[in-house]
Amino acid sequence: MTEAEKQTRRGAEATSAVIIQAAAELFSARGYDGSSTRDIAEKAGVNVALINRYFGSKAGLFDAAIVPMLTIHGLVEGDMAGFGERVAAYYFGALPDKTADPILAVLRSTGSAEIAESLRATLRAKFVDELASNLDGHDATARAAMIIMQIAGVDVMVRVLRVLPGDEGEREAIKDRFAKSIQQFVDG
Repeated sequence: MTEAEKQTRRGAEATSAVIIQAAAELFSARGYDGSSTRDIAEKAGVNVALINRYFGSKAGLFDAAIVPMLTIHGLVEGDMAGFGERVAAYYFGALPDKTADPILAVLRSTGSAEIAESLRATLRAKFVDELASNLDGHDATARAAMIIMQIAGVDVMVRVLRVLPGDEGEREAIKDRFAKSIQQFVDG
């Protein structure tokens, strides 16, 4: 590869990264249907034609910008005997402020007919199936689904809507109950 080709490739990678960041922020703020490719291109400071060139479509850009952020990997790493505690610590610890939030993007995009089926399949694979593969015993998929449903509820209430318990004692009590509830499904 010549030096000119390397620079072109690096330029394309940088441009792609800027588009992905802009898309992730807009999808998080407005959802799929509320984010036009023109708005994404404008936020990224690029020509709108580059979205189709690099990602094939707006749906392809959603997949590139949001899907990689949808993961449970960090929580399933380590001994599953501590999974409930790890999950509770995440949701009842210091919550990060994000300009691009995949859960907000998903919540604001679920009504989009264009990506609904793909989104359901992605969520199933990246959360339920991934977690089930880390569980021992019978009914691993059903137990994983129950865990993900609990996590989703807490995620929406605590992290997205920021409806937090009133005081530290109440917060700790809820954190402890949440950890135990999750762990019961892990343990089978």
